[in-house]
Amino acid sequence: MPFNLCLGAYVPGFRVPCGTVPRSLFWDTEDPYHYVRLQSLPADTATELSGESLGEDLLIVGGEDHKTGQANDAEERYARLEAWTRERFPMAGTRCCQWSGQVLETMDGLASINRNPLDGPNIFIAAGDSGQGMTHGTIAGRLLTDLIMEREHPWASLYDPARKTLGGAERFVKENVNVALQYGAWVTGGDVCSTDDIVAATGAVVRRGLTKVAAYRDKAGTLNECVDAPVPIEIRRVRMLVCPGADTSDSAALTMLRQSLDSMQWDIEQTAVETLTSELAARIALDPPAILYIAALPPRGLAHARYLCKRLRDSSPELQIVVGRWGQKCNCKLEREQLEQAGATFVTTSLAETIQLLKSRLPLLNREPVSSTIPATSRPLPALVSAGH
Repeated sequence: MPFNLCLGAYVPGFRVPCGTVPRSLFWDTEDPYHYVRLQSLPADTATELSGESLGEDLLIVGGEDHKTGQANDAEERYARLEAWTRERFPMAGTRCCQWSGQVLETMDGLASINRNPLDGPNIFIAAGDSGQGMTHGTIAGRLLTDLIMEREHPWASLYDPARKTLGGAERFVKENVNVALQYGAWVTGGDVCSTDDIVAATGAVVRRGLTKVAAYRDKAGTLNECVDAPVPIEIRRVRMLVCPGADTSDSAALTMLRQSLDSMQWDIEQTAVETLTSELAARIALDPPAILYIAALPPRGLAHARYLCKRLRDSSPELQIVVGRWGQKCNCKLEREQLEQAGATFVTTSLAETIQLLKSRLPLLNREPVSSTIPATSRPLPALVSAGH
């Protein structure tokens, strides 16, 4: 699903006299931007919200968006929205209601309105409005009705959650780099290197493995510690090589897969699209991974995926090969048989199915030794790109 980021948005409502604000949709180009619309109040609603006589509308003002989980100052944001509103709409009366919610923005700005590729054919979604909920809501009512009634609709592919969104790939990477930075506290050091550095009547945070420990040494010199989580035991990460079958859309799918897996359990390397089959075979022969995952998104990629399976199965008979055909709705059984005959160990048709399969295989893979014929420090990595989470 081509979601780029999730934003927390804030919306206060103000009562205004009828006729003082034009009935239009307003928004500006600031960052974060503001948006305004007017809502008529039924008789009972107007009385409930304002406590006064009728003849009023509700002025709805939204904005002050931020990435979900990266701010905790809701009241300050409501206050800034109120100040912004009163400067531009002096007729605004009492702030009579307010709420906040999530805004899902997609990589291309279009909503996801169609069958959910991660579920069965009878599950439909309308999400990722990117701040255009009224427009997309109207489109969803028409589009989903046609899909449920099994009628053709000219916009079905345009709003399909499984559509290719290459144009937004650069923005996707930039936004998620920011998200990754939020986890910096997990890998940064403590205040001191060791508890030996803590003098009497002082305290400090100490890094211990994957956790941080709050330590305090009292006046008598006794050390007291508080651990935020049990110190984890050493975990063997399972090595997986992931390979795009055809183009950059397959690479984007692999990026989603890598971000969905626990980096403490999986050591993932991703090959570039231009990697030759001979280079890939040589890489695996020299340093075999526990699993090779090939992303081959429909409608393309089947023939090349079969070719890869056959070549790699011939050169590495013990290799576990998984092929991802996410979003495939037709000929699933036939394609699965063709890929398995070519050498695939498993075939998955969605991101959710892939994650479920890998998690189910994890205990077995952790017990299976993977041999290497050359030292780790001298392993060649032809045409590999960074695979860090």
